[in-house]
Amino acid sequence: MIATVSSLSLWSTILLLTKVTLVASETIGMKVSTTPPNPPPKKEHQLAPSLRETFVRQLMVGGPLFMRTAYLIGGIGEILALIAYTAPQWEYTPAILRIISFSPAFSPDLLYHNPLSILGTLLVIIGSMLRWWCYRVLGQHFTFELSVLKDHKLITRGPYGTVRHPSYTGGLLTVFGAMLSRGCHGSWLRESGVLGTWWGASITAVWIFLACGMGIGASARVKEEDRFLKREFGDKWDEWASQVRYRLIPGVL
Repeated sequence: MIATVSSLSLWSTILLLTKVTLVASETIGMKVSTTPPNPPPKKEHQLAPSLRETFVRQLMVGGPLFMRTAYLIGGIGEILALIAYTAPQWEYTPAILRIISFSPAFSPDLLYHNPLSILGTLLVIIGSMLRWWCYRVLGQHFTFELSVLKDHKLITRGPYGTVRHPSYTGGLLTVFGAMLSRGCHGSWLRESGVLGTWWGASITAVWIFLACGMGIGASARVKEEDRFLKREFGDKWDEWASQVRYRLIPGVL
């Protein structure tokens, strides 16, 4: 008799639904973290970009879409591998294995829930929720470009009462978590042999380059934003900075 998806055991069904939920949550989190909540401000409201800022802006042109798409493909690979593992007798499993396998040695049995992968998933979700919180608190003043808008205000409530640049903290958590979730041992990316193909290695290399570039750019950008805010708000910024001493991580940085 040919097996069907409906013949999956309760445990296999729970595993599959859990993986689908996690992949969906991570993908939504990546989209939230890399999608501007507001359109770019008019040129006259944007600060003249430095060389570093110009580099960061260039990375943001198409970079987030590429990262989200590649990340989603990796998640789909994880889901298909789990389907093949939980339903080895299903009539479509051989076809699935042909799609997701790039090494004769690959088997769905090689995939497992690495604790680092679970940690990565949690970091993606936490980081994206922190970014979303920052979007809500800043409202129309949150832009991906350094700018001065009409009625610009110094926001010190919400996450900005803990660190001065929490949106960057959220972004770094999201990117670092994504690397853990998809790149550790036991993941489809590491075990399927896809990294042994020229296109798989190329996509992964570009993804890592974009992630590192944005991370380094963001880390450097906080200093530039502090200088701008101090110049714009003067004593108000000094008072806030004396109360909120850390830029990204409470008690550390």
